Amino acid sequence: ALRQTRAGLDGGGECHAVVGDDTALHLRLFRPPRPAAPPLRDHEVPVLLRPEWQLHPFDWDLTINWIVPHVDGHRTVGELARCAGVDLVTSRDSLRVLRHHGVLTAVDAFRYANVYECTAAASHMMAELATAGPAPAPLLDACFCYVVSPDPEPRAPEPRTSPRRGSRAPPRDAE
Repeated sequence: ALRQTRAGLDGGGECHAVVGDDTALHLRLFRPPRPAAPPLRDHEVPVLLRPEWQLHPFDWDLTINWIVPHVDGHRTVGELARCAGVDLVTSRDSLRVLRHHGVLTAVDAFRYANVYECTAAASHMMAELATAGPAPAPLLDACFCYVVSPDPEPRAPEPRTSPRRGSRAPPRDAE
């Protein structure tokens, strides 16, 4: 009976064994539960990993059903809560449930909001490469892919309306 039990549990994760005349054992192995998903922060952007229509057959919480149509990959957690008209804490918890089940991931909003500009050091590096002979193609390709925006039309950086903290603004008379 022990060999049959072990073979059944090892092979398919379940076993049915009769012990004696009036006793039957039905054993099944369960996977350990997944660890809890990390909480989402207000500046993260939730992104669905499946189309929204695939989530409808599941019996989700009412708040999840209310928030999911607003998840578009552009709005942060805080914006989603305001847009859906849901409390921020409740929306964070609902999005965390979706993340736990592998339906949603989150991207840092600041990751793609940065503006990159070439500095004098980049120009100096390119000048050194030019004087050293033919530039190594992998380095130039990597630099190009890192710097170039996938947008078809480059956007000009927005003008700064206020001076940075710690810097002095020019007096209004000097302008």
